[in-house]
Amino acid sequence: MLSDILTLTLYLIINLLTIILIGNLIFEYFSRDKTNRKGFNYLFIICFFILIFYIIENIRFFTDISKEFFWILDFSFVSVILFLIFLFSYANWEKINKSLLYLFVFTNFSAAIFELFFKIRYPALFDFVNVFFIFLGLLFFYFFILDFLMIKNAIKESKKTKQYHKKLLFYLVSCFLIFIIVLSLFYFIPYIQKSKFSGELNIYNWDTYVAEDTISNFENIYGIKVNYKTFEDDNLMFEELKLNSGEYDLVVGEGNLIKEMIKLDLLSELNKKNLQNFKNLDEKFINQNYDPQNKYSIPYMWGTTGLIINTKYIPDNTDSWDVLWSNKYSGKIGLLLNSEEAVALTSKYVGGPLMPQNNAQFEKIKEFLLLQKLLLKGYILTADLQDLLVSEELWALNIYNGNAVVAIAENPNLKYIIYN
Repeated sequence: MLSDILTLTLYLIINLLTIILIGNLIFEYFSRDKTNRKGFNYLFIICFFILIFYIIENIRFFTDISKEFFWILDFSFVSVILFLIFLFSYANWEKINKSLLYLFVFTNFSAAIFELFFKIRYPALFDFVNVFFIFLGLLFFYFFILDFLMIKNAIKESKKTKQYHKKLLFYLVSCFLIFIIVLSLFYFIPYIQKSKFSGELNIYNWDTYVAEDTISNFENIYGIKVNYKTFEDDNLMFEELKLNSGEYDLVVGEGNLIKEMIKLDLLSELNKKNLQNFKNLDEKFINQNYDPQNKYSIPYMWGTTGLIINTKYIPDNTDSWDVLWSNKYSGKIGLLLNSEEAVALTSKYVGGPLMPQNNAQFEKIKEFLLLQKLLLKGYILTADLQDLLVSEELWALNIYNGNAVVAIAENPNLKYIIYN
């Protein structure tokens, strides 16, 4: 992403600027006699802490070491640096350029506000905004020190030294202006990208699995157009992929279908170098039997399948899947339109494993499913679950926990139960 390139560029400029700043201080220190070195001790200490701070910043950005630890270190060093600058300014109040000092303080306070905003609203741009304000703060501090050394100490500078400082200031201002131009391009480039490969993202996902404003927020942040298509049944999704797999960049589906997709060469291998948060996944969700090394898939979300009942019509103390085979609730029972869920539920109900292992187990499951079919209102799409439960057309069915939460919020008579 372009923001990463700009962030890296700014880190390079900051590192060079820090080296120039310290080198300039050393040069000025040894070019003066002892009587004209007042204030240098403070400046050397401040620059030492600034150097350590930028080393920490580089480690934080370029490595995968615990960033929470580095945030604490960052905050500590910034606090020390600001305190030392305060002491230096207090001790040399009559000699410093107060305008530059105020700019430096204003920049740091602005940084805190803007970084908090971007951390919450646009996290993808946070590193860039963070390093941008670090750059501004260091730039103002650099001018602040040069002004102190060149003017306020009332030291007679040689013509050569003055020319050196003027050139240095010219280069710094030029770099800053170039940066502002590049920053402007950063905001405009996403809007002029025409390439389908870089400018569009085609996603195929379950219906109601993404909030209404998620797609538009993503498009606003990254400048990429999202073509978002949904499905209500993963078997229909599977058939669609077999016909048009090349039309989608990202597909969300159940794990049990991934193995078949891999066999049919419908999926491309993932580039884990681009998945910085892969290392943060819980181990119990990775290396599943359908994709042992996560070459083709990563977990998106997980949940449970349980029983939902309407306690107005079914006893609250119901503690068995028997309710889904009860004649008392004929026509008010439903089952998810998902063959794997139906087989797994029935297999557990008749005392078998999660999935049948032999023909005898399959035949027993088939027998019970045929018995249940006579009692069912139907096999229900996930998109229709909520309306049927809230309107009390259905009193009981197996359901995903997410759908259950939404339905219960609208009808408090509903209760979600998970059985072992």
